[in-house]
Amino acid sequence: MNDAPSSPVCLAQLTFVNGGLARQSVALPEAPLMIGRAPECQMRLTEKGVWERHAQIRLRPGEGFFLHSLPPATVSVNRQPVTAPQLLRNGDTIDAGEVKLRFWLGPVRQAPLPIIEAVFWLLLGALFAVQAWLIWAL
Repeated sequence: MNDAPSSPVCLAQLTFVNGGLARQSVALPEAPLMIGRAPECQMRLTEKGVWERHAQIRLRPGEGFFLHSLPPATVSVNRQPVTAPQLLRNGDTIDAGEVKLRFWLGPVRQAPLPIIEAVFWLLLGALFAVQAWLIWAL
């Protein structure tokens, strides 16, 4: 049994494509993620062209992550301007000012199933024992 603390679930992440933070990733929380220069933004960016409150990413359960542009700022997904909430897909590129980010879905993790696995192996062992007994008895 592993006693290491489990890391929080990462539903999605943003990876910096350019600049000094290139190739670094930021995990997205379930709550809305505000992008901009303002201190209250969860993702603070200081590059040129980034407004105080530039954009927001929200999770709609059952639908996915949506990018919202916050006027007067402009943001684009795959070089197409966002004028209405935009559904983000795995690998989409987001441009906000001089910052370029790539949206990725988080890794899929299997739920731990120790009881079901133990029952499976016990049944498999019992089946093997019955087959061995049948071969010996016949």
